[in-house]
Amino acid sequence: MSVFLDKSKKIKNVDVNKALRIVLGKSKVIDFALDLNRKDQLFISGEDSQGVKLGKYTKFTQSENFGETFTYKGVSKQKIQGETYTLFDTGSWYDSFKLIVNKDNFDIIANPVIEDTNVFERFGENIVGLTDKSIVKLTNFIKDNVISEIQKQF
Repeated sequence: MSVFLDKSKKIKNVDVNKALRIVLGKSKVIDFALDLNRKDQLFISGEDSQGVKLGKYTKFTQSENFGETFTYKGVSKQKIQGETYTLFDTGSWYDSFKLIVNKDNFDIIANPVIEDTNVFERFGENIVGLTDKSIVKLTNFIKDNVISEIQKQF
């Protein structure tokens, strides 16, 4: 009976947010989360954190970039008329992405200025952040580590 009572008292003091902060601070988790935004959402799907398509390349853009291939993390694309924007040219903007872990959540931030263009003004601030689908992927990726961190609190 006292073992159960001891465990129940410890459960009451478990800090899930602390466990999440520890796990979200690991470099492999940071890279995974940022690549959900940069690679999966922007580069592959051309969508913002609300699932809204960013727009499509025009015939002019296709002719200006004819024959040029853009590669990010093993995925290659060309700027072809009708394909969705990737917001990728040199990769410097993607490199500006950072994951900020707060007390009870996290934010993804990025420098909105690429050369002379503010991408937030053109595409909205929702280009930085995770879709619901990406949040599910991140949750599945970290859940075992979060459980392990919670167990350490016992």
